[in-house]
Amino acid sequence: CNSAPAHGPATYNLDSATFGKLELFCDKMKIRSSVISKLRVAFRRLDHDKSGRISMAEFLVMFGLERTKFSTRAFSLIDSDNSGSLDFFEFVASVWNYCTMDWETLVRYAFDLFDVDGSGQLETAEIERLVCYVAGSKRPDARSAKVLKLMDSDHDGQISFPEFVRYNRKFPSILFPAFNMQQKMRFKVLGLPFWQVKTVEMAKLKSTTGLTVMRLLEELGQVDAMRHRAAERVVRRKAVRREGEKEKEKEKEKE
Repeated sequence: CNSAPAHGPATYNLDSATFGKLELFCDKMKIRSSVISKLRVAFRRLDHDKSGRISMAEFLVMFGLERTKFSTRAFSLIDSDNSGSLDFFEFVASVWNYCTMDWETLVRYAFDLFDVDGSGQLETAEIERLVCYVAGSKRPDARSAKVLKLMDSDHDGQISFPEFVRYNRKFPSILFPAFNMQQKMRFKVLGLPFWQVKTVEMAKLKSTTGLTVMRLLEELGQVDAMRHRAAERVVRRKAVRREGEKEKEKEKEKE
């Protein structure tokens, strides 16, 4: 029942600081050394040059995942140095994070990827972008477009997380690709039964201690930089949109 890697940093091509993070992650998440060994085997299949890193493209190919903006963004969140590749600790964290999410946690994760300022609100345009990112399309299909209009029930141009959850329960097809991605990952590494048990365990851990994978990774400094970069992009995008709206108002006034 040992919840720690079975070998030292060199075995995993990690420096001592990163190995320390891996040890703490395994301890807090109750990951047995035998499970880490199995994840290491999966990681080494892709680490062809034995550098201790795999590219994001290789990571997605390994799990048979389509390279969409959502999949890239979801797993780049753990790539704390923005290198475009994952070391073994980042690989373990990515797999454990995504595969142990229950339904509401995964819906929250998708929402939070775009709610970078933590306001609990997304503009309708951001929700549309989220749906397109998940589906790997340029625009929502007719069914999704209809649901998106229904989501903003009070017509304030903002969608809260409870509204987002409510409509995802009614129309699960909205985030179906995200859940399908999870199933593929679970099947490919360690198997569905293993992850079903771990998902229940993680839910209990959250209810008793408040600890989640993302919260632990934030404490370890793994996701702050990515969130900061995403927040900057959102601020710039909103500023451009506001400027555009001002220009339209000026044009109307001239008329």
